[in-house]
Amino acid sequence: MIDIKHISELAGLKIEPNKERLYKTQLESVINFISDLEEVNTEETKLDIIATNINNHWDEDVISESLSIDNVLFNTNSKHNNLFKVSGILKNKIF
Repeated sequence: MIDIKHISELAGLKIEPNKERLYKTQLESVINFISDLEEVNTEETKLDIIATNINNHWDEDVISESLSIDNVLFNTNSKHNNLFKVSGILKNKIF
């Protein structure tokens, strides 16, 4: 069973109570569609088939000077001990 309230909290979304049922139904529909895809026989499917003529372009890694901590944190008001300070999403969770 999908707990849409819990999912919206994890995603940091505020869902109006009158929309919860609609979103739950839509999410269940998407999950059911994905489950149906698991039944497709892909044994003879070649993994190297590309639907477009686009090829990946890989740039070489280039080592360059990093930004200073002061430059990285320059535009934020939310910092602590040279780190960005963000809201927690896993409050009261034990793993």
